[in-house]
Amino acid sequence: IVEEATATAQAAVPGCTGSYIITGDRPAIERDPASPLLAALRDATRTCGTPADVGFFTGYTDTAVIAGRCANRNCMSYGPGSLALAHKPNEYVPRADIERVERVLTELVRRELW
Repeated sequence: IVEEATATAQAAVPGCTGSYIITGDRPAIERDPASPLLAALRDATRTCGTPADVGFFTGYTDTAVIAGRCANRNCMSYGPGSLALAHKPNEYVPRADIERVERVLTELVRRELW
């Protein structure tokens, strides 16, 4: 896509040149539907009365970096907030959302570690 856009720009603007450098290797991370951690997280969300939707995250997080470097498909991101509110002026996370995640993660740790 970048190469096509560069070629289009160079054709449209005589004398214009473009280039790019890949500065990071951030591969897509395939989700493991049989992940024991995912099953435990889903159970914890149900126990807390807030079942979690499992889907694809179109952003990139440290979780994906860790999963990619360790070849570990048992990594995942779960937390408060909404992409609709993120990374823009006046972004915020509702307090109730933070409290929900605290309950779920406390339940997850209680189940898995004790």
